[in-house]
Amino acid sequence: MGSEPAGSAIVSSTSLVAIEDYIRKVYAVEKEIKALREAHECRGEALPLATVLALRQEKAKPVMEQFKAWVEKLLPATPAKSALGQAFSYTLNQSPKLERFLEHPEMPADNNYTEQQIKQFVIGRKAWLFAHDKVGAQASANLYSLVMTARANDLEPFAYLQDLFARLPAATTVAEIEALLPWNAKAVLQAHHASPASPASAVA
Repeated sequence: MGSEPAGSAIVSSTSLVAIEDYIRKVYAVEKEIKALREAHECRGEALPLATVLALRQEKAKPVMEQFKAWVEKLLPATPAKSALGQAFSYTLNQSPKLERFLEHPEMPADNNYTEQQIKQFVIGRKAWLFAHDKVGAQASANLYSLVMTARANDLEPFAYLQDLFARLPAATTVAEIEALLPWNAKAVLQAHHASPASPASAVA
């Protein structure tokens, strides 16, 4: 029992070093990128992906390399089955995925946004427990996928579903159905929203 507080203190101090010396520096680069993106959007422009890539390569990549070297240095002296040892091993095993954002400027540095988007569904799923059958589970999954994809494309989900259900019966070809997908329907839905006519009457 006496070793547990000491072990916890080591984990805490090591985590603090990781945050202060490495992780915080990476997120400082992402904060800079976010500010640049917002400045471009204010001018009606999109921040070039080449700019994001250049900043990450120049400022974030060296930090990630130092972080990996730091973990590799500490791992041999850390008990493999300890919480810290497992964390170090996991970090090294997952390093290609952790570093992927450095080569792909269209990717975020983390999956926080995705986690936030699915949080409500995950919490609700614990309350619902079961779907009535496989078809119902698939329908639920499809509906949530549509809703979250609509949100990812800056569409208000309820308005999108109203428009979708009004136009879907008239769609008879693959091209017409694909036109109803959130990333394709955005312009049409915005036009409907600007018009006094409802989605249903607009179709009619």
